[in-house]
Amino acid sequence: MRCGFMVAGALLIATAFVGCKSDSPAPEAAIPPSITAQPVNQTVTEGEAATFTVGASGTAPLAYQWSRDGVPIADSTSQSYTTPPASLAANGASFSVLISNSAGAVTSASAMLSVLPIPFSFTASPSSLQAGETSTLSVSFSGPADGLFIDPGTVAVTASGQRIAVTPDRTTNYLLYRSSVPYTSDAVGLAAVTVAVAGTTTPPFTSGGRLAMARSGATATALADGTVLVAGGHDAFGARYIPTSELATAEIYDPVANEFRATAGDLTVARAFHTATRLANGQVLIVGGAQGTTSLAAAEIYDPATGRFAALPSGMTIARVHHRATILADGRVLVTGGLLNGMSLPGSEIYNPATRQFVSVVGAMQDSRCAHEAVLLGSGKVLVVGGWSSDPSPRSGGAATDPVTGFTGVVLQAGEVFDPATGRFTAIPAPTVVPRYRFASTRLPSGSVILWGSYEITGYFLETYDPLANRFDATVPLNSAWWDIPQGTATLLPNGKVALIGGEAKAGTGRASTVVAYQFDPARNTVIEAGTMIVGRHQHEAVLLDSGKILVVAGLHETHQPISQEYVNFPFVTELFDPANATHMRVDIQPATRAMYAGTTADFLASVPGSPSPSTVTWSVVEPAGGFAVPDAGNANLAHYTAPGNAGTWHLRATSTIDPGGYGTATVTVYEPGTITVTVVPGSVNLQPGGTISFTSTVQNAVNPAVTWQVLEPNGGVISTGGAYTAPSAPGTYHVVATSVDDPSRSGTALVNVN
Repeated sequence: MRCGFMVAGALLIATAFVGCKSDSPAPEAAIPPSITAQPVNQTVTEGEAATFTVGASGTAPLAYQWSRDGVPIADSTSQSYTTPPASLAANGASFSVLISNSAGAVTSASAMLSVLPIPFSFTASPSSLQAGETSTLSVSFSGPADGLFIDPGTVAVTASGQRIAVTPDRTTNYLLYRSSVPYTSDAVGLAAVTVAVAGTTTPPFTSGGRLAMARSGATATALADGTVLVAGGHDAFGARYIPTSELATAEIYDPVANEFRATAGDLTVARAFHTATRLANGQVLIVGGAQGTTSLAAAEIYDPATGRFAALPSGMTIARVHHRATILADGRVLVTGGLLNGMSLPGSEIYNPATRQFVSVVGAMQDSRCAHEAVLLGSGKVLVVGGWSSDPSPRSGGAATDPVTGFTGVVLQAGEVFDPATGRFTAIPAPTVVPRYRFASTRLPSGSVILWGSYEITGYFLETYDPLANRFDATVPLNSAWWDIPQGTATLLPNGKVALIGGEAKAGTGRASTVVAYQFDPARNTVIEAGTMIVGRHQHEAVLLDSGKILVVAGLHETHQPISQEYVNFPFVTELFDPANATHMRVDIQPATRAMYAGTTADFLASVPGSPSPSTVTWSVVEPAGGFAVPDAGNANLAHYTAPGNAGTWHLRATSTIDPGGYGTATVTVYEPGTITVTVVPGSVNLQPGGTISFTSTVQNAVNPAVTWQVLEPNGGVISTGGAYTAPSAPGTYHVVATSVDDPSRSGTALVNVN
């Protein structure tokens, strides 16, 4: 400081003058830390390490302290933290870091660790065989062979690299599964391969790619390029149903390669029971869901061009899970209902892709609901129907405890229609035929909407909403084979039929994932079995591919056990349903073969075993000139067939009226009268007196090939009805004759010389 000084004797007095200036700058104030780059989610395979890094600025030195699930980690004081080799138990763990200096502290956002199970390689070489050839199944993996089996055959896998020779007699799906012992309740499907045998029928379901992470409560969305995005959901490890956390991972299914690959980035928020809607621009809107018992308002966009997810600037107006999202005709997305803190929601909102914002719908729904269905109608309006509600309602179907959430409320037997033009919901006057929740629906080419399944329903397996009449109509009744099947999927096929796949069917006092798939034919108002899945499942997703096949992915596999002992597993196996290979009703005809004379008439009887209800048939002759069949006036399954006037082999067909693809065929051989020939073998023989021989006859062009035997000469020996001949004691020449039973004018003769 430049100052003046006064000296008085030995005392030095310093006086500061106003305006004195410092010779050096004053110390700058310390700047508290701030985060420039947040830690990001990491995905590793079991046994690998993950590294989390943070970017920060502020006055040095900066101190770092990393935490896992809120608990500080010892010796983790660097800008980056690398985990030990990850176990499956670490899946879903969150990592954050506290950054501090002398001026303050700041905590980063949490980043999630996703740990994928060690993948299994399950292959067949060759995968296409001729009958009688052998294929080799190969299994490769890391770690111990803990309870691994291959079915069919229940072959134990004892080590990685094991090779198993198989010689299937038909096209066969082989399943690799893990279980404590073969085929117990805790079996879980790990991988599957299909071995095709030429000349045999391909099963309706064949093996798809293997998920890197088994999951339920996930979404599967068809993308514009033909691939499928599978995102989020619950994971589980171990035999019993133990959901450890929600998933932030996502995978892409490539139908050309029939395999899955990870997306370039994870979801910004781990979630399950959310919705995923493909927008007009090809991107996918991910909305809501839950983490544990906490409903989410967060929303994000998946961009197929980058393979990454990006959070929207603002989420929904209210958090919700078990809601529904429906894309409107103008490209906006209607989000209806859902669950928040155990309460069903009456409110809805609309996402506008142009503004990237959610706006609440002015009018509330007539009923608060979740686990319902919301289907876009041909008019541009939206049908909202069924579901579970926490609010007592005169339009409910009775009390119910939702097995997915555990909450007690009511099942709705009510529907309403949302009009985008007014932004309001209008109640449908009459209720649904039966109350439904956690069911499936789809819009038919006619514009009607079918509703399938639910818990604890009686009466009707399927019902239909008619938008013109604005009412619900009973469609297909239940029967003892179907019962109530909730949590399945209903997918409209290119041929106008609907594939009904999976679900959680009744099994004694418990429930089990059904392995049976059905097809609904709106034209005939009928349901038939369409095939058997490789792995029974419910709470899964089904996506129609460009090929016309359906990808069945994710979900739960639950066994037939009492409720207190049920086992639920998450299958890694996915499968493809091909409608072209769907099974058909079996039709039997008795007799299956028959011989007739030209112009005569005979009866044939058809039956349809396994039909869900008494099933009739229609009769036809395959060949145009093969005669004709007339159904009996009192029994359509009985045909009176008249053979044509000429000889030949013809085929009589009985076709199921429920399933035109299901038919049986009887073969009819027609002979012309007067063309029978009888031949005796041997034609001549030399015998000693009293010698024996057995003759046989060949009768051609006869309906009945039987003959009568005789010896022409009175003392020419003895012959039985079966052709066993004994020569007389007297030498001579004798004649053995076989005469047609159908035409006694036709016979054959053998010459016998006795000497």
